[in-house]
Amino acid sequence: MKLIILGNGFDLNHKYKTSFNDFKSYLKKSKLEEEQLLVKQIDQLIKDRDKNGNIQWNNFEEIIGHRLDPSFQFRDMKGVNIYSLIEKFTEKFHFYISNLIKTKEFNINPNLIKEFEDFTSIISFNYTSFYTNYLKDNSENNVFHIHGDMSENNLPIIGFYYEKISGNNSSTDYSIKYSNRLIHKSALAFKQNEKNLDLDINQYANELKGKISEIVIMGYSFGESDSHIYKILNKIMIWQNNDKNIPVSKSKEIRVVKIKIYSFDDIESEKIIKKIKNNFMKMERVISTNITGVGFSSKIKDLVTFELVKY
Repeated sequence: MKLIILGNGFDLNHKYKTSFNDFKSYLKKSKLEEEQLLVKQIDQLIKDRDKNGNIQWNNFEEIIGHRLDPSFQFRDMKGVNIYSLIEKFTEKFHFYISNLIKTKEFNINPNLIKEFEDFTSIISFNYTSFYTNYLKDNSENNVFHIHGDMSENNLPIIGFYYEKISGNNSSTDYSIKYSNRLIHKSALAFKQNEKNLDLDINQYANELKGKISEIVIMGYSFGESDSHIYKILNKIMIWQNNDKNIPVSKSKEIRVVKIKIYSFDDIESEKIIKKIKNNFMKMERVISTNITGVGFSSKIKDLVTFELVKY
């Protein structure tokens, strides 16, 4: 079974201006005083990380997460209310995306058509649904918009999913207090505060548990702000073997998980591969094994393979 993972690079490949810097440029051009103020506050928020103007969504969400950590000192925010800033940012971004999806004709990338012909499920980190141009009837039922989408009159989820940065690292801190109500920290969508992201994730992962043998990644960079993706993948991927040494007589029985990455930049994609491997090994998933046997020269067999493909 095949899983497709979509990130912002998928929309960018189709020439949609959905990057963090695209949205920030839109705000800068605005003549509205409140939007100019929002730009100034965003600059304060990201100034330590925006050295080359290359902030991406996962960088921005990572910054939000660290700002929300109770141990973080807000000395450089000059009285800016971080929660109000995120809420206003989210509202403006929702408006921006709502208009964007109405203004451009979609152009199919012929290299991607075959990937959508036999997929089992899609995890999309995008708020847009441009991928529907590749789908057959009713196949959209197999799509998990992990950060929300624009199909309902709700704000998208812009937040940071992470285990506690300080204190007891074995527990996970999911809620913050905002205007005297508890907000799910991993889903900082202030008009979707009833949404239980953990419940959605667990339900999705349980439905596909141990079934996925092929993963196709389009425009997704595995940023720190989405650390939960590794746990999802580890749960839904087929479990081949937990032994580091396997006799040659059993080697043919072991299925391989194939991971294909559509890439603009091979160097960046190699970094993504390294991150995936490291995180799988942290979860004790064996990604390669040693094939042994009498009269047989031992050799390594990869249980998870990677392929880089150009758009």
